[in-house]
Order: sequence, then structure tokens, then C-alpha cells
Amino acid sequence: MKIMQVVPRMDVGGVERGVVDLAKYFQDKEDEIIVVSSGGRLIKELKSLGVKHYRLDVYKKSPFSILLIKSS
Repeated sequence: MKIMQVVPRMDVGGVERGVVDLAKYFQDKEDEIIVVSSGGRLIKELKSLGVKHYRLDVYKKSPFSILLIKSS
């Protein structure tokens, strides 16, 4: 199963911590976790877990934002 989580930023906070915790939970399983955010301090921790991160300014409300996706 592929699981994608979309959050505005990956800085320190409750939701962001939950994203990392969920990635840790699924790390030992055969599921793939993908996180989409505009970046932040917790990206390094996600990468150390082997989680794919895609940088996108998801806090903007534009349907054209999807065209700006870049792998980080």
C-alpha cells in the first residue's frame, strides 16, 4: 500500500510529529510512505527513515501548484 501525507510544513509541531511517527510505524512493513510539504526541519528525519519527500507549496490555494512538484 502507498500512503501519502500532505502537510503545509515539516517543522516541529503535533501534526508534523504524527507524520514522522506514522512513517516510523510503517517503516518495518511493506508499505511506502510519501510526504508532500513545503519543507522544514523534520525532512532530515524523514529521509533517515527512507521516506520519499516531495517539495510543494501546499499552503497555497492554487490548482496550478501541482505543476511545481519537485522531489527532494
